[in-house]
Amino acid sequence: MEESVIGWEELELEVVRDADNRLITVCFIENIDPMGIHTGDSFCAAPMLTVPVELQQRLQRASYAIVDLSA
Repeated sequence: MEESVIGWEELELEVVRDADNRLITVCFIENIDPMGIHTGDSFCAAPMLTVPVELQQRLQRASYAIVDLSA
């Protein structure tokens, strides 16, 4: 392992783009439990409960930029 992820948070945004290139964030997901070996077994909350709105907006802008790169 090159770097430990203990103490990190796992946050997810589900983003969809339609045929007219419109983007929408379907949901903001926050993992409640600490990061472990397999994140698929985590408890999640949607919408995010403890993440500040400003950070959610920053994550949304970044995720839209990433989706635009895949066009």
